[in-house]
Amino acid sequence: MSFLKSLLDGNEREVARLRKTVTEINALESSLTGLSDEELAAKTVEFRERLAPAVERLDAAKAQRLEAKEAPEQSHADAAVKAAFAALEDELNRMVPEAFALVREAAKRTLKMRHFDVQMIAGIALHQGRIAELATGEGKTLSATSPLYLNALPGKGVHLVTPNDYLAKRDAVWNAPVFALLGLTVGVIQSHPYGAAYVYEPGYEADDPHMNDLRAVHRSECYQCDIVYGTNAEFGFDYLRDNMARSPEEMVQRDLHFAVVDEMDSILIDEARTPLIISGMPEQSTDLYYRVDRVVERLQHERDYTLEEKSKNAMLTDAGITRVEEGLGVSNLADDVALMHHVNAALRARYAYRKDIEYVVKDGQVIIVDEFTGRMMFGRRYSDGLHQAIEAKEGVKIEEETQTVATITIQNYFRIYHKLAGMTGTAKTEEQEIRKIYGMDVVVVPTNLPMIRKDQPDVIYKTEEQKFRAIVGEIIQKHVIGQPVLVGTRSIEISERLSERLKIGERLQLQALIMVLREKLLAAKGLPKDQVEQFHELLNTKLDDLYIPKLSPVAKALDVPLDALDPANVDALKQMLEITTNHEVLIDALTDGIPHSVLNAKYHEREAEIIAEAGRKHAVTIATNMAGRGVDIMLGGTPPPDQVKTPTEVLLSSNITKTYPTKESAAVAEVGGLAIIGSERHESRRIDRQLRGRSGRQGDPGETRFYLSLEDELWRLFGDRGKWALGGWPEYERLEHGWLTAAIGRAQKKVEEHNFGQRKHTLEYDDVMNVHRDVIYKQRREILHGAVLKETILDHTYAMVEDAVARHCGSEVQIEEWDLRGLYDELDLLFDLSLAARPADLEGKTREELVEYLYDIAETRYEAKEQEFAQYDIDIRDAERQITLQIIDQKWVEHLNSMEYLREGVWMRGFEQKDPLVIYKKEAFEMFNALLDSIQDDMVNWMFHLVVRPQAPPPRPRSVVSAVPEDTHEAMSNGAPAAIAGNGKPKLPASPAGARRIGRNDPCPCGSGKKYKFCHLKTGDV
Repeated sequence: MSFLKSLLDGNEREVARLRKTVTEINALESSLTGLSDEELAAKTVEFRERLAPAVERLDAAKAQRLEAKEAPEQSHADAAVKAAFAALEDELNRMVPEAFALVREAAKRTLKMRHFDVQMIAGIALHQGRIAELATGEGKTLSATSPLYLNALPGKGVHLVTPNDYLAKRDAVWNAPVFALLGLTVGVIQSHPYGAAYVYEPGYEADDPHMNDLRAVHRSECYQCDIVYGTNAEFGFDYLRDNMARSPEEMVQRDLHFAVVDEMDSILIDEARTPLIISGMPEQSTDLYYRVDRVVERLQHERDYTLEEKSKNAMLTDAGITRVEEGLGVSNLADDVALMHHVNAALRARYAYRKDIEYVVKDGQVIIVDEFTGRMMFGRRYSDGLHQAIEAKEGVKIEEETQTVATITIQNYFRIYHKLAGMTGTAKTEEQEIRKIYGMDVVVVPTNLPMIRKDQPDVIYKTEEQKFRAIVGEIIQKHVIGQPVLVGTRSIEISERLSERLKIGERLQLQALIMVLREKLLAAKGLPKDQVEQFHELLNTKLDDLYIPKLSPVAKALDVPLDALDPANVDALKQMLEITTNHEVLIDALTDGIPHSVLNAKYHEREAEIIAEAGRKHAVTIATNMAGRGVDIMLGGTPPPDQVKTPTEVLLSSNITKTYPTKESAAVAEVGGLAIIGSERHESRRIDRQLRGRSGRQGDPGETRFYLSLEDELWRLFGDRGKWALGGWPEYERLEHGWLTAAIGRAQKKVEEHNFGQRKHTLEYDDVMNVHRDVIYKQRREILHGAVLKETILDHTYAMVEDAVARHCGSEVQIEEWDLRGLYDELDLLFDLSLAARPADLEGKTREELVEYLYDIAETRYEAKEQEFAQYDIDIRDAERQITLQIIDQKWVEHLNSMEYLREGVWMRGFEQKDPLVIYKKEAFEMFNALLDSIQDDMVNWMFHLVVRPQAPPPRPRSVVSAVPEDTHEAMSNGAPAAIAGNGKPKLPASPAGARRIGRNDPCPCGSGKKYKFCHLKTGDV
């Protein structure tokens, strides 16, 4: 049967193929055990020497690509780079058995851990640029060491990407001894404090003991390490910041060569809808947000606005538009795009985003809550004014709105890497999306020991109240017998509500009494039917609205003591919960509440410490979704160092029977291992699998169960419309029915499709921007690395002259009607034509002759400009680069904002039966071409108008270049590039408030009576 499975299952065939390579790795193990540490490190030098020819070929191909200017040359260079990468990959593939065996030996010596064969399978899959799906507890952290080492050998740098700072630092320090023994350097970047970066240095003592062995360095030094650990956000933001740099020295990253993404489903899927954005300075007042919120607050659902909860969107109805216009005192809301933007943001903030679900308010700040992990995302803000609108709604101080100066989506950032790999516990269900967007497939790696966890069927209740009571009942039962419990919730709110039910003894007594009364009522005979229904209705009342004396009619009718701690009631409760031992534990719980920890994913390091102890006997832990993800929960808790065998003794044992290092872990195993309780199904099946995976690691026993209700958000928004069929179902009864479980599965599938559609939608639009981004960033990098722009400037000058001649001397116009004076004045403004020619000199020439004549003058004027700069020892080539960088940056910011407005408004084209995406692509193409033209226009304008004047005071003469734009030439908004000091670094000119710009043809302010251009324009010392 297993043979048939391996024959039909593609994953089984792939795993079998990878096992052959693992056999080769295992065969080399004995040959390495006798080598000294120095001889192991020498292997790295040997490997690098073998790779040197392939690396040199790749470097040469990349250099050739940088020098290629024309399209055929670029195409040829791209092919050469691709072939060089393939050759390097072939060499690395041949080294897999040797390199992986070497890393295993290094891990045995430094970490006292030996890679399992299944970890080697995962490592090979990662090296091949695939997703390795390993069950929780199977050792993803160690699995990554082999492919990281192998791919670091070419010296191009590799990245290990984690979801948070804690895991980045922890994993770097854990694994660095392996790499250090083999002669590789390890760095780690952190988001706090800003710009934090460290290099692993054994024995280094930091001021903070948590940072021992990590020496603080500049990020550029950190990125020169062979292997760098960090978060996806920091890697992405560094990429964006590098593409905002004004000099090569400000850049920190190398080319993006190879990355392994830990918890890749969280990073590449869950966070893929949120782009990385770097914001600039504020542009407008915040008062309008408060005004608009006060108006929107008075609107009524359905009458004034409609709400789409799935997509978190709200839209005004016609009546709502009228009320908003009246409230804001405007006649037509549609005429003011900016105001409409504020109204839309206020609508979404007020009605689509909920406090303690999508965000929390803490210390006067609105903090986003990650919908997938439940973590508070400090430092993150909603874009498009939504965050400010929420701040107005909550009555806290509004942080001023900023403008986007650089942005990229997670998908497009990680697609820049030459090779990308990922590892997680759950990826197979998302393989189609992963393959489509990232071009990777998933290899499901088998567990090292058989999985013996029991996954119990879902329990479904009609109402949320009854579901919570059932969860608390099971927690009581598990806690009393000593079985540790981890309760997974979707939100901070649910965590706190469950916690409230557990921490106060009186509330537990109330629930216990209700349970006893319900059981007695169901067994009672002879009571009138209407009285029974009345009692059930009373017992169904929400716990918050009940108190024990209110239950006295039921207790009296059933002859049940009203004291929950009465021995008869305690015995009845024990019988219902099947508790036969630990009577005192039950009494303590009902008296003082159940001790428990609540993790809302706020502090990653603290939550890791708490979640690691969730396997202790009697422990109860409530956590939002995947709080503490990446941390193993060991049965019995983390054992003291003096009570546990060394990892080598455990992991090198030939006996695959599960053994436990401490008495505590064995005791927990006896009562069933870690119990996982899901408080509701997540909208993604993958997240549910992650929660289940916290139990049953490395062959441990365990148990999982999900409790659901028809009031859960998943069912309410995406469930089947068959709720009417359950009308006669008593709300206190539990259901375990196949068709309900199937219906919930269908609802989850709907949500997954909906979320995939959102991510696909985000990517489709960002792919358009990605083309623009690639072009602009490539141009910036070429300029930063010393590109000579003179030819570009003169070529565009020729194009501008040609365009001016075509406009003033059109082919459809008679020669006698040519506007030669207009042509003369226009080009005089561009490059001081009046210094070399008179209007009469343009007469009697054909269009072609005019173009050549005028361009020759422009070229001569530019050469004179070069000589002028040389006299003051200023490098005009550097001036060209610095001015162009400022122009590109300013124009790019404007383009980003224009594209955002286009994206917001293009959906309305759907009413015209047109595909908004097609319209977006078409108009974006036109806008980008206009951007490129505008950049070149400004380059020419600014370079022709830079003039040199001596800078005072004298002792040591320096020179300053000033930009004097013409009155008919529009300077770049918000700061045109202007002054370049003698060192070639530009700065923006400061103009007196309210000062009028002096035109070239205006009378000179000195009073000479001459035009400004013939008087003080050159000296600028009016």
